[in-house]
Amino acid sequence: MAHEFQKQRISDWHRSNLGNHITDKTRDIDTQDFTPSQQRSDLHFQVDGLKTLLNELAGKGIQIEDPVVENDFGSFAWIHDPQGQRIELWEPAPWQNNLINLPEPD
Repeated sequence: MAHEFQKQRISDWHRSNLGNHITDKTRDIDTQDFTPSQQRSDLHFQVDGLKTLLNELAGKGIQIEDPVVENDFGSFAWIHDPQGQRIELWEPAPWQNNLINLPEPD
């Protein structure tokens, strides 16, 4: 039961802070090239208005890692969810118009 509570807590955190809806549905993913690893993976999200989002998150007490990185690919920032999962937030540079658009899962 504690696991279900934690799952709901993290789902609620992602929805209220990042607008993400976590679901058990997935797209068809081929995992044959993935091997077991001891490293944790990061979550990466493309966002619009990174500075505004960071101000909102900071206002909720969410710590933003220093530094926020700006380069030719855009602006990048990192936060952590309550479980310590590292989350990258990326706002693409204006010249990047060919963004990846994946269909929603059924």
